[in-house]
Amino acid sequence: MYARSRTLPALLVILIVPIFACSSDDAPVPPDTSDPVTEYDLGDGHKLHDLIPDFLAYAEQAAQGSQQTRVSLWDSMLEAKWTDFFNQVLYRKLQGTERENHKTAIINEFWDSIVPDTLDALRRTHTAAVQKILGGRAQFTEKFPSFAPGCDYYLTVAFSFHGKADDVSGATVLAVGLEHFTALDKQLDFVIAHEQYHLHHFAQGFSAQGGLYRGIWTEGMATYAQLFIYPGNHTYSELLGFPGSRIDEIVRRFDELKMDVEKNIFTTDQTIKRAYLGAEDNTLGIPPACGYYIGLRIVMTLLARGETFDEMGSWTSDRVQTEMLSVLPTLTAQ
Repeated sequence: MYARSRTLPALLVILIVPIFACSSDDAPVPPDTSDPVTEYDLGDGHKLHDLIPDFLAYAEQAAQGSQQTRVSLWDSMLEAKWTDFFNQVLYRKLQGTERENHKTAIINEFWDSIVPDTLDALRRTHTAAVQKILGGRAQFTEKFPSFAPGCDYYLTVAFSFHGKADDVSGATVLAVGLEHFTALDKQLDFVIAHEQYHLHHFAQGFSAQGGLYRGIWTEGMATYAQLFIYPGNHTYSELLGFPGSRIDEIVRRFDELKMDVEKNIFTTDQTIKRAYLGAEDNTLGIPPACGYYIGLRIVMTLLARGETFDEMGSWTSDRVQTEMLSVLPTLTAQ
């Protein structure tokens, strides 16, 4: 059994100090009577959209309303303003009854969980989080000079994800769910770096769409990329954003899980893929998102064999298949 505080090998690179300091979660927030800024120019024809002020305004206006009023204001204050993002990212492109059920579920989650647990922290931290995203973008470009995201960014209440590169009306966007990072600690830095690496990786021609191996590979590469931007003695729990108990379970069941991945490596079954790559509990009994850990261990093993991270980022799908199948039988947990 590996302790949840188990750390990864440190990289021999110079630590880049985060550009923007974070204020204390306990600091008082003076009232702001000005119209909030919700869009920031990224300088390449794209924008960072800050949805947090709209969520905060909605929470204040609908606080004393009935369920019907809360739904009506949700529609007019949030969904109507950010229609495509809501339909295609927050509602996961669901249709019909599935969409309505999911919409109802996240509105209820907003009032039952977000408002009592994290709303005050969102008020305190969202401006600093904007600066972290802008600063993280600059830091990433220092390490990956060819990085050219060419997409809009969104800072939002996300419900189901911490960070996500998704498609909105045929264009890639990068979205960050701020409610998961109320302390603005290194977890937010990790997620920004992780999602930006996805954009960088996909721009080189690799796609996460298709067989299970694609998703595991892209998540393993993006997780390791976090170490290029923020090297140090991070635990697996910190790096992956998993509770220590989940890391312990993955390590304990590692041989079983890696053999299952090898068996299903080319599957496009969404239930299996979601079990390995989704954050929620699943019906297969697989530790949620354990594909991230497996992918990271594959990448680290290949690097130990002498491959270079830059070259691995440009591998074709055929090369990735070959290398993953060669590594999996002898892959070990750490």
